Amino acid sequence: MRYGLPLLLLLVGCASTSDVVRSPDVVPRGMPGTLKTRYGKKVKFKELLGLRGDTLYLLVGDSTLRVPLRHISNVRLTVYKRFDTPVIWTFYTPIMVALSITHGILFLVSAPIELLTGVLGFLGDYLIQYQNVEVRNPGDNDEVLRTFSRYPQGVPAFYYVFGDTLLIHVPNTSEVEYRVLREGVPIFYAVMDSLEPGLHTFPLPFRGEVEAYVGGRRIEGRRGRPAWYSPFRVSVSGDSIVITVLIDSLHVRYSLRREGKKEGIRRSLGVLRRGSHPYRLNLPRGRYILEVEGDGERHTYRIEIR
Repeated sequence: MRYGLPLLLLLVGCASTSDVVRSPDVVPRGMPGTLKTRYGKKVKFKELLGLRGDTLYLLVGDSTLRVPLRHISNVRLTVYKRFDTPVIWTFYTPIMVALSITHGILFLVSAPIELLTGVLGFLGDYLIQYQNVEVRNPGDNDEVLRTFSRYPQGVPAFYYVFGDTLLIHVPNTSEVEYRVLREGVPIFYAVMDSLEPGLHTFPLPFRGEVEAYVGGRRIEGRRGRPAWYSPFRVSVSGDSIVITVLIDSLHVRYSLRREGKKEGIRRSLGVLRRGSHPYRLNLPRGRYILEVEGDGERHTYRIEIR
């Protein structure tokens, strides 16, 4: 017992903090970084949110961006290495040096060691706060992206309300229920059994507060159309196009001109209901630029007729 306390203090004094790397179980938020597409475009994002299927979810500004993995060349993440900060070493070093006095004659050896440990630890934490992790061909290395995302298990369920449309993301096959309330009283509700994973849109016949449930659990949501969501899709094959409206109704217009020309034709297709709408343009040979507009969004396509 005579040497118990000095020995204990010596062992404690020789201890040092470890290099703590964020693991999937404790990541409070995803890592920031930059993304490069196969078309040469670079995107800087604030946070890597997660993966669902073959789609990467990123936080860019205040909006969520969805990018298919097949379009990504590489992702460069800024991974913070440590939870501890130089402030810890500021208190650690003088305390350990002072406690070295209890080592007796060994003070002449242990005090310099504690001082050197504190200085090196301070410099290590101060100078090496993060490292860059580059992921090439993320479609083949998605586990690395999951590790440093906010949601390693996959993007959770969420919803958006914009206009008369409810957009719900379902991560797994689940029962979905949503309600419209006024002053806390439900005035409308709908239940869908076994919805497949993905994004689903539903009409809202009444205005009011919205509650949504996936798998019996209430999910979070917000008002406003997300920047990454398009109310329609267009597929082009020769001079035939198919416009798929993803919301309840949409006023659609298109413009068509020959490549290299400024003038062309503009047409309104009127208000299209949810679903697919095929059209034939009956174009002669040549190259054309087609622009389809709806709800403030514009899609541009190049058509070549041989």
